[in-house]
Amino acid sequence: MAPVISSPTPVTGPPTTGPEPAVRRNIEVLQTQFPDVFNLYILALSRFQSNGNEETDKNNDIGTSYFQICGIHGTPFINWQEDPTAPQYNGIAAGYCTHASVLFLPWHRPYLALYEQILYQYAEDIMENEFSGPAQQTYAQALQQLRLPYWDWAEDAHLPAITMDEKISVVLPSATEPGGTITKDIPNPLYSYQYTSGMGTDSVNNELQSPNTYTGSVRCPDQKGEQHNDLASKQNYAFQDQHRTGIYNLMSVEDFGQFSNQAYTKPGQKYDSLEHHHGIIHNYTGSDFGQTATVQNPPVIGNMTDLWSSSFDPIFWLHHANVERFWCIWQALHPGAPIDLEYPLLDRWTEATYIKKADSGTSNLEPFHKTSAHNMSDYFVADELRDISSAYMLGYQYPETPFSLAGDPKALAAYAGEQVQKLYGPQIKQSPSYGKAPLDGTPATNAPAVYRKEWQAFVRVKRFAIPGSWVVHIFLGEPDTDHSKWVGSAVGSVAVFAPRNIATCRNCVSQAGRDLDVSGVVYLTDAIVKALGPSLDDDTVVRYLKDNLHWRVAGPGVAYPSENVAGLKVGVSAASVTYPLASGKLPLYHPEVPYPEITQGKAQLGGFKPNDEY
Repeated sequence: MAPVISSPTPVTGPPTTGPEPAVRRNIEVLQTQFPDVFNLYILALSRFQSNGNEETDKNNDIGTSYFQICGIHGTPFINWQEDPTAPQYNGIAAGYCTHASVLFLPWHRPYLALYEQILYQYAEDIMENEFSGPAQQTYAQALQQLRLPYWDWAEDAHLPAITMDEKISVVLPSATEPGGTITKDIPNPLYSYQYTSGMGTDSVNNELQSPNTYTGSVRCPDQKGEQHNDLASKQNYAFQDQHRTGIYNLMSVEDFGQFSNQAYTKPGQKYDSLEHHHGIIHNYTGSDFGQTATVQNPPVIGNMTDLWSSSFDPIFWLHHANVERFWCIWQALHPGAPIDLEYPLLDRWTEATYIKKADSGTSNLEPFHKTSAHNMSDYFVADELRDISSAYMLGYQYPETPFSLAGDPKALAAYAGEQVQKLYGPQIKQSPSYGKAPLDGTPATNAPAVYRKEWQAFVRVKRFAIPGSWVVHIFLGEPDTDHSKWVGSAVGSVAVFAPRNIATCRNCVSQAGRDLDVSGVVYLTDAIVKALGPSLDDDTVVRYLKDNLHWRVAGPGVAYPSENVAGLKVGVSAASVTYPLASGKLPLYHPEVPYPEITQGKAQLGGFKPNDEY
């Protein structure tokens, strides 16, 4: 059986059945502390994934099969549910991409809510029509708490263990004992989504350009087509400290555009962003960056590394629920922050002549509608989502943003700040590198605080300098000549998450047309302290970095000469930071200062020079 899902499908999120929205929880917490909710989640996800066929996967008028919902993010580039705004470019159907844009976070909010509400409907159908007796009562209570779980890769970047097993044990209704239950192993819907139609298999395999024909989503596949979750986990964990530091730092950024997305749009902006960390997870979850590719054996790519097919990997939804979580926390800390204008070269959807139309808070978030009218006037609009109340209205909260504090913004901000500090804050007491005296003339605060100069390698580069997704590795010390060893030895990576073919993305064509730069950073201070000790004297650090800072550019299985990468700029900057010791108070970052003398000797490789724009 399957639930009856209306089409057109307005995005409402799952219903709130109690006094406040249910909580989206860490998947490991959901599994261990809420086993009935977790069991119902797995049953619903399994049913949702399997309820597709040649007709429903092709029929984008209905558009509610698992394949169709995932396909909104990219392939097969359909006009979902015959939406009145049909994305296309040069007469070719195009996707609804909002990456490297101020619409990146707002667009994904209703997308996750749509997925979550359909998942809820499957869970409700299972509870009502398959369980009975006491078991039905148990799962009726569990249903009220069912929400999409998240993978907190800033706390632990290993893949969640439950996503790595091919089979999973679930509780099912007994076929022989009325009201009874049995325990049974089933294919794990968090391990892989198995395509349910020829269209699904063909469109995703065509996108991945693999020598193998995959019957389902894959992570870090090898030349034989076998996936390696352990490798995906290892690659991600190599950069966990970068995520922890980065997320903590980003919570102090006040400008939404700079916090949210990777586009470099003006001198002096922050180089890091939430989208940048999101891209690192995509790249290293999807593909083996240490594979050796040849002409005879081209690189093999997994779903998460491929922008257009990434949403078919079930871990995509755990990942994006965490990205959404970080935005909700940021919204609690910066209530009402505006979504500023950002100008693309082209109008995002239509075939009209050139119109300088901005992506901004007034932009529609196609193809997501608030009502079943399904017309041009009932789209979600970005500004409607700029406050955390929109998450509550869509039926969910996170542990760090409790609905109980919604009526007191100061209390909510204080609580969110405390949780950020507890989860991601630096270990100040364990490191002598934090001083009690202000640096560089920075005025001391009235409250207790410590101070440290924070060093970072920054990268700016053309988003489409290399087709597809790739990284810039940053090293302290000469890197190995064998690129397969780079992930394990680099201090960090700056990731570019982009499609190989931009013709099916009007947003991408627009960005390529204006030569869009993207940016990211690798945090260096802790590695410098490990190498030099805690004093962090400027002259000593500059000499050390001048001798030891290196970078290499790589895609899955391929190394690229840095001198051939369009627009590549790699440099070092530093900022004095005040770390209040009071609970819940986030750090105060003073202006960043570039140090071109560190990299000007490598200018031919993209090193930042004096007079370069920062």
